Amino acid sequence: MKKYLEYIILGVTALACLLYIGFRDTSEINYTLPSFRMISRDDFTKMEITGGQSSLLSIEKSDAGWMIAEGSYPADSGKVNKLLDAVEDVVPVDLVSQAGSHGRYDLDDEKKIILKAWNGDRLVREIHFGKLSSSGNYNYVLFPGDKNVYTLRGNLRGTLDASSEEYRDKTVMQLNRNDIIKITHTESGLTRFVSKGAGDAWTYGSGEEVSSEAVNALLGNLSNLKASKFLDSKPAGAAMTFTITTSTENTLTLYPKTDEGYPAESSYHNHPFMITSYTGDKLIEAFYPPEDESAAQNGITPPLSPALGPLPATGNGA
Repeated sequence: MKKYLEYIILGVTALACLLYIGFRDTSEINYTLPSFRMISRDDFTKMEITGGQSSLLSIEKSDAGWMIAEGSYPADSGKVNKLLDAVEDVVPVDLVSQAGSHGRYDLDDEKKIILKAWNGDRLVREIHFGKLSSSGNYNYVLFPGDKNVYTLRGNLRGTLDASSEEYRDKTVMQLNRNDIIKITHTESGLTRFVSKGAGDAWTYGSGEEVSSEAVNALLGNLSNLKASKFLDSKPAGAAMTFTITTSTENTLTLYPKTDEGYPAESSYHNHPFMITSYTGDKLIEAFYPPEDESAAQNGITPPLSPALGPLPATGNGA
């Protein structure tokens, strides 16, 4: 009798196990992900990146916008917005490792990059970033006081691992292209200009129509001009100047071309900078229509970039 009772108990136990396996919720997660309250991006006043190319990069919010603390340079808005996206709403996607093996995820002290964010004097966010997942869609991360490795959606490693120079806002002239009515080029005392007439048609001072390609090159570059890098000192040498007339006058000064491009200055920006050879060449080319190649015979001084041909004779214009 006892033997039969043991068989019955064993059978009931086996049946219970089968029922559990058959009817359990296979989607159930047997761990809890950390949760973080959402913080409005407007509440952040300072962010700091430690590690990577910058070693230590501090970005602070001022009345003029987000500024790189070292040098008080305007910060690139695109990069700043990516950082704000990351700290505003932190939602871990998955638990990857509980073993504390941080090195395989580039989360060891040597390779990780730490992003911190403050509200006033209070540190309100800290995330340690490692490498990206193999798909490139997730960041491996750590949170303070937690040895577990988690994933966050997105690809922030490239944004974090950048130098302070790369975080500087490269905009050195920004105008509404529809407001530009005249562009004047001056070099060696000689002046040439293009102006907008009726129906948005652009003409040279001589009355010849400016090609649409030249107009687009001028307006496109001058309305949103980007530096390729910034310079530590004022450029030297002979200069050519572009005066861009809207309701006010704005100037762009180009210096002799180098292997890196054109050193330049702008009335829009406080620091000397470099623009690419391509951008500088396109700006200059707009003032040299093919039919004016004969100007060399008139003794006109050639431009700073000799390969672009001689400066056409037009008089001083107005």
